[in-house]
Amino acid sequence: MPDLFKPDYRFSLVTDITAPWLKKEGFSRIVLDVDNTFLARKTFPPKDENLAWLKGLKDEGFDLVFTSNNGGAHTDRLEEMTGVHVVTWACKPFPVSFFRAAKFAPGAKEKTLVVGDQLLTDVLGARVYGCRVALVTPLGGKEFILTRLMRLVEKIVG
Repeated sequence: MPDLFKPDYRFSLVTDITAPWLKKEGFSRIVLDVDNTFLARKTFPPKDENLAWLKGLKDEGFDLVFTSNNGGAHTDRLEEMTGVHVVTWACKPFPVSFFRAAKFAPGAKEKTLVVGDQLLTDVLGARVYGCRVALVTPLGGKEFILTRLMRLVEKIVG
């Protein structure tokens, strides 16, 4: 059994994850975290390069779905702007969030890459659900207090 807190891959930014690399690794579905992964917390709209990256993956035929442990106007606007469904109030790391995501981007777990910025939500959740996972460097900005506390725990387990 793999280490529950160890990602399979590490990237600086989501845009470093390229379509050719994803195809080479056998992925066809991406479950993508929103806050601090694709979009800096409490910022909108997403950076142009992130939108172009997302469009490129869609054009290449990848099935995409966002997940967020938050919800509200920013996730609604993100879904509207990108045409990619956002599973809100996802309750990561619990597997229910990934079951919900699979309704909007169906596919085999073996062909799914979960991409996120936190060990205790994204990485642990992907591991428990049975998917490979890529950890990206958080985009920065002022984080929610619970996230700041979890980052302290991440230093211990990671």
